[in-house]
Amino acid sequence: EMPEPPAKSFWIEHFVSTPGNHFYCSVPASFLADSFNLIGLPDLPFQKEALALILSGEFREENVNVEASAMTLFGLIHARYITTPRGE
Repeated sequence: EMPEPPAKSFWIEHFVSTPGNHFYCSVPASFLADSFNLIGLPDLPFQKEALALILSGEFREENVNVEASAMTLFGLIHARYITTPRGE
């Protein structure tokens, strides 16, 4: 089970503010940490580590493979989030 996510994830804030990512919105860490919201998503390499990085509450340099999986995973969860009433 994942620990309680921080109120604000600096990884998410950094990612959505990166040039070229203007079409992403900030997804609440609580949405990302809820395993129900991950059901049916494709398995990614380093998925567990990628989710931990996203939810860490900080931005840090990480293994390039973990970082790539984190960006993909956030994109998948973001696509799901924006179709919910909270994300509209």
